[in-house]
Amino acid sequence: MHPPEAFEHHTTVYNYAERNGLTYVWEGTAAFEKRKRLLSPKQYQILAVHTRRGVTQVLLFSKDILESETSRHGAVADKRAQAWAKREARMKRALEEHRSRTRARAKQRQPLMNKPGATCRAPAPFLTAVKE
Repeated sequence: MHPPEAFEHHTTVYNYAERNGLTYVWEGTAAFEKRKRLLSPKQYQILAVHTRRGVTQVLLFSKDILESETSRHGAVADKRAQAWAKREARMKRALEEHRSRTRARAKQRQPLMNKPGATCRAPAPFLTAVKE
C-alpha cells in the first residue's frame, strides 16, 4: 500500500504507521535530522501532514530499524551493567581490606594498660608544687 501524498490529520499518521509497521519522527526535532542524515533515502519517506499549526513534515521509517538499534543498545547496556557490577565488587573488596588493615593497626597500637596482666604507671607530674 502506497502512502498518501499528505495526511489530513496527525492521528492518521499514527494509524498509518501502526498498520504498516512503521514509526515516525516530526520535522523540527533532533530525531528527524538524525534519521534523515543516517538513513539512506530508500529506508524512509518524508510526507506532509496537516496540523492545527499548518503543514509540517513527518519522516516515516521501519520499526525494524528502531528495534535493531535498541537491541544493540541493550547489549551495550548489559556490558555496562556487568562492568559496573565488577567495579562495585572490587570497591567492596578494597573497602573490606582497608577496614581489616585498620583494625589490625588499631590492635597493635592499643595502650599498655589495656593489655591483660599489665600494670598502669602513673604519669610523672609536669609541675612541682612551689613552696613559699
